[in-house]
This record gives sequence, C-alpha cells and structure tokens, in this order.
Amino acid sequence: MRMPLSSDESVEASTIWLENDCRFIPAHQQPALLIDLARSRGYEEHVQLRNTGLFYDDIITGKVLISQQQYIQLIKNTRNLMNSNDLSFQFGHRLYPGNYGPLTEALLNASCLFDAIDMLCQFCANASPLLTLFKEIDDDHCHIYFSDSCGLKDLYPFVLEMMMTAISHTGRWLGIKKQPWHFNFHYRKPVYFEQYQVHLGDKVNFDTQVDSMVISKSALFTPWKKGSATAYAVAKHHVKRSLEHQHALFVPEVYQYIRQNLKHAPSLEVVADAFVMSPSTLKRKLKKHHTSFQVLQDDARKQQAIYLLQYRGWTSEQVAESLNISDINNFRRVFKRWTGIAPALFLRRLESGQSMTSNLI
Repeated sequence: MRMPLSSDESVEASTIWLENDCRFIPAHQQPALLIDLARSRGYEEHVQLRNTGLFYDDIITGKVLISQQQYIQLIKNTRNLMNSNDLSFQFGHRLYPGNYGPLTEALLNASCLFDAIDMLCQFCANASPLLTLFKEIDDDHCHIYFSDSCGLKDLYPFVLEMMMTAISHTGRWLGIKKQPWHFNFHYRKPVYFEQYQVHLGDKVNFDTQVDSMVISKSALFTPWKKGSATAYAVAKHHVKRSLEHQHALFVPEVYQYIRQNLKHAPSLEVVADAFVMSPSTLKRKLKKHHTSFQVLQDDARKQQAIYLLQYRGWTSEQVAESLNISDINNFRRVFKRWTGIAPALFLRRLESGQSMTSNLI
C-alpha cells in the first residue's frame, strides 16, 4: 500500500492511482453487508444488484472486486428499494469490526480508541472506500474529518451518516461503554433528525460548516479490556503486508497534499507537477470524480480556518497568516465565500451556541 504523499516529494511518473472506476473493493465485505441487511428485511438481492454488473453467486465466491461506482450504484438501489430513514445508520452499525481479514483482527485487539482510529485512518481505502478520514489531535481534542473520495454528490449525507455511526459504534462495542463523541454536520437539520438522536445520541450539531466527529483527547487512551497489544501489533503488520502492493486513492491523495501545504497555498500547476501530470490532466481526473481543484482547496482551507478559530482560539489575523492570506480583508472575503458569513459573525454564533457549539467537550 502506498503511503500518503508528503509535502516535499513528488510521485513517480509510473504511479497508478485508484480512481472511481477501478475495481479494488472486495464485494464480499462492505457491499455484502448491505445486501444482507436488505435480505434480513425481506428484499431480494437481484433487485439490489440491478445496473451494478454484479451477480450474487459471484460475490459469495469471495473473489470479486468492485469499483466505487458499482458500490455507489448498489447503495442507490438499496436506498430506493427500502426507502427507510434509518438505513444508513443500520448499515453503519454493521460495518466494524466487519469481515476485513487482518484489519478486523487489528480492530478486535485494539487496546484503546486511539488504536482503532489509527487503523481506520491509516487503511482508509479498505475500511472506508467511499469517504476518506483525516484525524487531527491537539492538546484537548481528537477531530476526525471526512472527505468525499469518489464523487458521491447527493449520496454524501447517507455515507457520512453511515461512517459516523460505524466509528462511534465500534468504540462502544470494543470499549464496552458509550464513547463521548460530538458530531458536526455541515448541512441543515434533516426532517428525520430523530434517527440521529437514536443512533448517535444528543451531541449532534447541524449547519456547522464542516463534517467532523470530536472527542476529548483523554478518551482516546482509556484502556479497553478486550484489547491485546501484541495481537494488535501482529495484525497491523499483516494488514501492511497484505496491502503493500495496493495503489492509493487519487482524490484523497490530492486533497491530503493540499492540506499539508496550506501555508504555501499551492496552485493547480504546482499540485499537478507534484503528481507528475499536466494541469489539464489533473483537472480532467478531478472532474471525473465530480470535484475540482478549487473545491478541494476551498474545503481544506475552510476546514483549517474553522478549526483554528473554534478550537485554538486564533484571531482572524493569525488564521489569515497561517493560510498565506496577507490581507485581512481578503480573508474576510474568502471566509464569507466559504461559509456564507463573516468570521466575526461565525465567532458570535459560536459564543451564543447558534447553529454551532464552541465548547463541545
């Protein structure tokens, strides 16, 4: 498995990227869990598999790999078939520890929440093939941010609900007691809000500008009784060996490169050069995934700006400097373009608890 591209290196010209039409997702793992969920409610698998190019008899051989596009089509079919507001949450409950070979063995033997999160983030292409996870740990909190890996479009909220449920349920299952997560969703409160309360609890915020899960840092290292440090280390080694020849997901790699270089605000041409391709090729590949360089750059900068304002207590001037925006007026302008509101109003809303909550833990 290729490790994420660092800020001071370029990829080799011969690098093969995993794009949304590449087949790398084992059909007998997450996709099969969704099929089984529908079957448990009386739905036939052949209806779920329409227009996916898949057949159930092939899936149960355990040898079929599918693309992100096929997985998305399967989710769309299932959602349309079942028409249930709790489908994403119920699916999330089933994801982990799952049936992922060495990765499941590592999750089962995690000695604390930090170990589990580290596995999910480090081997995200396998643990979460549609939505990439990024963790940020500071003096007080652990933040998990989410980024679209493949062009989910309208399906994004469904997959986000699914993944947040999966992560929080894993901590509860392995750690015995419920973990004190807080959940932030960038979109407005949906009509089926009660499902969030049932499956995630009452620490759920909407219209927060970013999608994240936040937990106190101290909760990361509370020992889990079921964990085994030795078995975890062995399983993690086996995961690395089993994935050492797997390529990296293209869009998350580009996004991560932008995130690691926010101080320098790399241009499209600079990022294209780092990935050993022309700017036009980079734009074409991103368009294929229903995104663009500007969208990725804006999202990364907005996420960092909100984090620094909300959790680090930085001033707008300090944030502007960290993002290489020399003029404070320009920062106010771009922040309003990112969020729809000025930084000062954002901070006032944090203080008043309107739409967002500043003191989550």
